[in-house]
Amino acid sequence: MTNIPLYNLDSPKHIANGTIHVRLVSGLFQRLRYLVSAPLVTLFVVMAWVQYDGKQAIQFSLAEHQLRVFAWSLSWNDLPLLAGLLIVAALILFVMAMTIGRAWCGFACPQSIWSWMFIRIEDFTEGNSRKRARKQPLTFNRIIRKLTKHALWIIVSAVTAFSFSAYFFPSRELLHGLLTFTLPVNRP
Repeated sequence: MTNIPLYNLDSPKHIANGTIHVRLVSGLFQRLRYLVSAPLVTLFVVMAWVQYDGKQAIQFSLAEHQLRVFAWSLSWNDLPLLAGLLIVAALILFVMAMTIGRAWCGFACPQSIWSWMFIRIEDFTEGNSRKRARKQPLTFNRIIRKLTKHALWIIVSAVTAFSFSAYFFPSRELLHGLLTFTLPVNRP
């Protein structure tokens, strides 16, 4: 048995003082990732606003004890049917993960999509990982860039939180309540 040779390599350019600065990569698979993830994120945000027959098209209505998906409505009594559908969906996800590997996790999983969006914002506002890894003095321009980055992160987070909440509470009422500061607060 032969020993594997070890080399003392210098740290990559995106690592400085023990801090790793995530870098964006480019290429065919990143373009494919964008082509898959952009429509999924858009669909997630837009479907919270789609109306069907005078009601929100997709809504988990806790007040009415219903799950509405366009004309299809399930009540709590239909939970065994919903559980069966979720089991089938989980099996499909399992089979897809086993056959095509990281297709879901690498291209469409919400965690990776939002991580990628936050890295894009950081790259846009503060520059690439090599620039961020360099020790820089805290100037007015750098403070503005950091504030802009965090403001954009907050906007993306707020839109995500609102969109997710809108699947459980009617989106138009939720927006009106947010804008007028009249959201109901249930106290125990």
